[in-house]
Amino acid sequence: MSDVISAVHAVPSLRASYGGPARSVPALCDALAARGVRARLLTLDNAASGEGLLLPRDPAVEVTRVPGLTDRAGLVLWAPAFRAAVCTAVRTGTDHGARTILHDHGIWRATNRAMASVARAQHLPLVISVRGMLEPWALAHKGLRKQVALALFARRDLETASLLHATSTEEARSLRALGVRAPIAVIPNGVVPP
Repeated sequence: MSDVISAVHAVPSLRASYGGPARSVPALCDALAARGVRARLLTLDNAASGEGLLLPRDPAVEVTRVPGLTDRAGLVLWAPAFRAAVCTAVRTGTDHGARTILHDHGIWRATNRAMASVARAQHLPLVISVRGMLEPWALAHKGLRKQVALALFARRDLETASLLHATSTEEARSLRALGVRAPIAVIPNGVVPP
């Protein structure tokens, strides 16, 4: 088996207004690239100029901006090309003899669904960073919608993940309180404050 690793990351937006993942995911990709991991970052921010985006600094990190329809707040409304972009990123890593790991950042959006379905279909390891989205206060916001999503797909996505990433022990406890049995790693975000 190859010692080369390809990590495919997905985040709906890299705009600073999107929140913590827009800052921490590019930093994670930079750190991985510095350690010889072939890092790819997929996002729905497809502005040609990339202006206003928090892009990775390391030129070795491959960023793919996938066309998609989002609302003003960055909520993904429609992203039909995202699954194909994930498959292309996986295929490119495999063509170079790399073992591929998918790392998703979130749980509710179309990008998250695409990552989980590709991981299952291609038998690839999937890490999901839940990003506080399953904390009790977050589940209460638009609660009925989230309960339906949990029942229809999100619980399966969580349970079939190879690893769940929680940034605190409180977040890990919230995952267990939901009955999620997948392995959990508690690792704080490693970012340098601006």
